Amino acid sequence: MPVKFNQYWSVDFDKTKDYQKFVIRKFIPGMNKLGIHIVAGWTVLIGGYSDIFLEGISNDLQLLERALRDTKYRELTHDLLHYVRHCESTVLVG
Repeated sequence: MPVKFNQYWSVDFDKTKDYQKFVIRKFIPGMNKLGIHIVAGWTVLIGGYSDIFLEGISNDLQLLERALRDTKYRELTHDLLHYVRHCESTVLVG
């Protein structure tokens, strides 16, 4: 059964251009290779919470759990934190 993996964060304003390059060139392709297929991303324009909402899907919970324990996932997340703040993740099992 497919499982959703959602992430939320706010981009550091001074790092916007570098953030965009990182997400397009490294983060999204890296997540896809781990088996967390990024299917959508939104920029939230109104409200006081996160600016970015990214939605990923994995084939099942075991594959997602394996991906989240992978060293590559930790590296991608560590690198992402250089550009963002208030980063959170949610797993949704239906």
